[in-house]
Amino acid sequence: MRTYRFHRINILGRSHAKKLLEKIYSTGLASSQWPIIAHLLFYGESTQVKIAEQLAIEPPSISKSLYNMELSGWISRIPDPDDKRKIKVALTDKAKKTVPIWLQAIEDLQAQVLNGISAEELAIFDRVLDKFVFNLRKESSTRVKDE
Repeated sequence: MRTYRFHRINILGRSHAKKLLEKIYSTGLASSQWPIIAHLLFYGESTQVKIAEQLAIEPPSISKSLYNMELSGWISRIPDPDDKRKIKVALTDKAKKTVPIWLQAIEDLQAQVLNGISAEELAIFDRVLDKFVFNLRKESSTRVKDE
């Protein structure tokens, strides 16, 4: 039988997101908003274009999510001091106050998911994931240049 690894990875990602959202639902965050919050939390303020690229989300979808997040008080849009044409997206004080709840939920779920997996296995897994990402980005950037 053929192994559909990336289908399994997709199922893993969706299952993880569902479990995480169950833990943070009480904070008022919508499921489509978590990846954006996580991006801003782990990488700091960013432009809408960079967020869309990193999360592989189409521009209209990211626009709508950011609009709703701004209305909910999770993010603010601020002009880039170095380039007034660019708008940066940042977490608000409301979001920053909720960060400890989100981080605890992540740590709890990570402990559950990683139970029984050795540090060596995780190191190999991390290297393989990095190669997957590299190969996907390399292929897509080559295709864009060729078009």
